[in-house]
Amino acid sequence: RRNGGGKAANLAVLSAIQSANVPLWGFVSHSIFRKLFLSEDSEISRSIEILSEACKSESADTTKVYILAERIREKIEKIILSPQILGVLQCLFNEISADGPIAVRSSAITEDSPGASFAGLYDSILNQRTFDDFLKAIKTVWASVFSDRAIKYYIEKKIDVKNAGMGVVVQKMMVSRSSGTAFTMDVATGYRGINIISNFGVEGIVGGESGDSYLFSKSLVPIRRTLAPKTSCHRALPSASGIEEVSISEAEARRESISSTEAKRIALILQEIAQRYFSIYQGAIDTEFCIDPSGDIHFLQVRPVTV
Repeated sequence: RRNGGGKAANLAVLSAIQSANVPLWGFVSHSIFRKLFLSEDSEISRSIEILSEACKSESADTTKVYILAERIREKIEKIILSPQILGVLQCLFNEISADGPIAVRSSAITEDSPGASFAGLYDSILNQRTFDDFLKAIKTVWASVFSDRAIKYYIEKKIDVKNAGMGVVVQKMMVSRSSGTAFTMDVATGYRGINIISNFGVEGIVGGESGDSYLFSKSLVPIRRTLAPKTSCHRALPSASGIEEVSISEAEARRESISSTEAKRIALILQEIAQRYFSIYQGAIDTEFCIDPSGDIHFLQVRPVTV
């Protein structure tokens, strides 16, 4: 977490597991965020100081707080980066995007930690194809530190916004036939088995969407298989940056997004990941995976379950 933030730290553990088949990745250090927005005496840093004090107030005017946060986001998204920082980002982009588009993911210092997941608070931008789009995505991730939902969370948890540090994970964007999440527990019931939820396309389960569900015991005995009514999925744009939501045909909607055999392979790999991760965190874990058109499984990230 010292350099890349929580997501990068967890990815380093995941990448050491050969069967996880993690796509090529790197990170932008959170020290760049702190230098640009928290360390130097600038209009942005002074605005963040004012925001910090406003968030601490027991009688904070949330409307004014959100307006101030919005202005900070706008300034971050318009910031002109120095040639030195641009050079570092260009080298990273060239390396990760050498054979295709990239995903730009938030990696805050405290993100994906045992104490708090910060799940859904910060932005991640998928399928970025050009350096200009990559730079915009980085700034969007930085700016999401001051999103309304993040500010609300800081106030509720009494977190000082000045302690925020946002690293950015840059990862090869996989062409995904299907994707989803895999847990070492059934979050709905607390049962300590393996629960896999999947859909077609990229980032199969986002924003609380439903998907096909597979539940295994710890000994990988199938317990439950439930096919969800799927109406749409997300696909990467073929010749531009970004993703789009597309409708699923009635025939495809009736199909399972991953086969029972693939589900069992995912569960088996997840068990190995959990064993490695146990030295860091003894609780249940949550992972994201995708399956490429060749049928190869790739794990994209891992984090503690914080429910």
